Amino acid sequence: MLCLPGFSYCYAASPRNLSLPRHQGWPWWGMGWESDHRSILGRAVCVVESGLVPSLVLKLRSEPEEIQVLILDTLWGCLRTEAFEALASGAVRLFKEKLAHPDLRIRSRATQALMAISVPLEGKEAILGEGLLPDLVSFLWDRDPQVQANAAGTLMFAAVATPGKLGALEAGALEALVGLSRGPDRKGRLFASKALRALAEAPRGRHKMLLLGHGQAAQETHHNPGIPEAL
Repeated sequence: MLCLPGFSYCYAASPRNLSLPRHQGWPWWGMGWESDHRSILGRAVCVVESGLVPSLVLKLRSEPEEIQVLILDTLWGCLRTEAFEALASGAVRLFKEKLAHPDLRIRSRATQALMAISVPLEGKEAILGEGLLPDLVSFLWDRDPQVQANAAGTLMFAAVATPGKLGALEAGALEALVGLSRGPDRKGRLFASKALRALAEAPRGRHKMLLLGHGQAAQETHHNPGIPEAL
């Protein structure tokens, strides 16, 4: 059994042993889960400071699906606080494995965790090292808008670094991002637009965007290359 400090639940190896506090779900942009943002991050700090992140990463391999969902939600909060323990525990490789999971909840949360872990430079390097950019580009075409937005957000952060820009361009990200930036989902549009601005900092990216008829964003980025911070 693993008990998380700062949280009013413990879990063992069976969903029957899972007890979640009412009205204390984990937030995600646009998903409508009921929670206070500061409270969640405060609890995540407790988990990080207690040194439980490596244990949570390890349990992703063996726990049933319901528990994996909970672990990924917990790790998302932890990663927004501090990502280095998760990186040292091989979290990126495990998140990559979860991208192929048949359960949409797990796939969505795996992309969400990848977005959080891609913020620090070490996370960007790990994502590139695992060859994840083509997978992320493929998820830009996913039927689920949350998965699309998470993939676009991860590409947005990865493309801050030059290797990420070049890798995303080689993986064919531009076409998918242009389409998503014009789609109906607000978060998808936001992250896709910011990812496009990052890619447009590279001359090759600007040239391709002009060919795709997305020249306005390319010109704006050329004159103002700063990438606004994601939500």
